[in-house]
Amino acid sequence: AAHVREPWRAICLSALYVLVSVTLGVPIVTLLARLALRAAGVSGVTLAWSLDEPLAHASQPPLVTALGFAARLCDALLYIYCGKLLTWGIRVAEGRPLWARMGKRTLVIVD
Repeated sequence: AAHVREPWRAICLSALYVLVSVTLGVPIVTLLARLALRAAGVSGVTLAWSLDEPLAHASQPPLVTALGFAARLCDALLYIYCGKLLTWGIRVAEGRPLWARMGKRTLVIVD
């Protein structure tokens, strides 16, 4: 019965992650990057960059701006693949085969 509950649990956990991280404004990769900068003693910089105001943070080192862009890119990829990653996590936690089929059987006819 675990394979029946798996898609709904993955969807609900994905939705919860997106809801919490967007509402609180703390996507996990950006949060970890900020904590790493603070642990390294870097202060007075922000991990922000946008096309809306590209020169807003021109006074900070370009490496920090690039790190902010990379962190946001990783967060976006995490949002995209969150369902798949959580499905794998559920399978690992339950001791089920990781690469078993995900979803129902389908028949594809190509003419």
